[in-house]
Amino acid sequence: MMNSSKRPSKEEFIVAKAVSVSGITAKMGRDLKSLAERCSCGVTRHRAHIVWCSTTGMSAPEIAHQFEYDIKHVRLVIHGFNSGGLESLEPRYDGGRNRTFDEIKRAAIVDMALASPTAYGMPFTRWSLRKLACAVVEHKVVDSISPEGVRAILQEAGVSHQRTKTWKESNDPRFVAKRRRIRRLYKNPPADGRVVCLDEFGPLNIQPHHGSCWARKKHPDRIPATYSRTHGVRHMLAALDLSTNKMYYRIRERKRRFELLDFLKVIRRVVPEDERIYLVLDNFSPHLHKTVRKWCRANKVSLVFTATNASWMNRIECHFAPIREFVLNNSNYSCHAELALAMRNYIRWRNRDPDNPRILVSQNRVKVA
Repeated sequence: MMNSSKRPSKEEFIVAKAVSVSGITAKMGRDLKSLAERCSCGVTRHRAHIVWCSTTGMSAPEIAHQFEYDIKHVRLVIHGFNSGGLESLEPRYDGGRNRTFDEIKRAAIVDMALASPTAYGMPFTRWSLRKLACAVVEHKVVDSISPEGVRAILQEAGVSHQRTKTWKESNDPRFVAKRRRIRRLYKNPPADGRVVCLDEFGPLNIQPHHGSCWARKKHPDRIPATYSRTHGVRHMLAALDLSTNKMYYRIRERKRRFELLDFLKVIRRVVPEDERIYLVLDNFSPHLHKTVRKWCRANKVSLVFTATNASWMNRIECHFAPIREFVLNNSNYSCHAELALAMRNYIRWRNRDPDNPRILVSQNRVKVA
């Protein structure tokens, strides 16, 4: 209809009754110009252009002749605008064919997909689209359906084929109380101090680590296939200050109570003496040692333990993911000193810009409280 190559004849110029836009306000004029210039919908943009040209004083035959529109279409657009306003410029598409299956049948298909095939007497543990389509028909949910039809219904319901993941439930009898306390500390930090999350990361081995990088096709970057560990291991003790969003760390050969106490003294020196430290940490045996508890009581450090098998309560966990991605993956350090230098450079870079999008993307892959 629009952009037709047919031009109005001289008789149409003479016979056509004059038609123009009426009752347009200044705001409506601005909206028309915006739609005619920047609307993403082509139909709306062309219709707005016709009406906008009419507001400038051009007649319908002139608009049709200059822009090669069909004159009947021009007149219909102007008449529609005069009666319906800006809403008349929007295209009115048909709703399409009615759905083959109603909501009850679609919900039944989704429920069957989310259930185990063994619950329906099938001798296998997971559905394929073809198996699910056959089972739906066999159980008389619908008379007939194709695998593609099943896929479309599942996609619309937000159901996709995914790999299973493991999850270890916490059997801590005080799970609810510990979770409530930690979430309260995160949401409403105490006025008399600050919250610090502590955990150990490691062991750190001197061996090649797989990763990814840019390379020419069929010529991947190769790392040695020597995975012998002749340099021993190291452990990183790390802490995250939630008030400043900065990380502190020490790399040590062991992670006993002695190394932990030395690291806690570093954190105590960083935090002002008049502020209490609420230390969130797990139930690792050095954290529970009586010498550690005694020192914490004497130095205004409150130990807040996470529930058993619930490391996700500790917010420092998600900050270890960028360390693996930026420091360890695709690396082949020659000694622990070289690894420690790379770790130091990353922590310094991270503390200068903790809200860097590249860091946040890696952190968000790990779910924490």
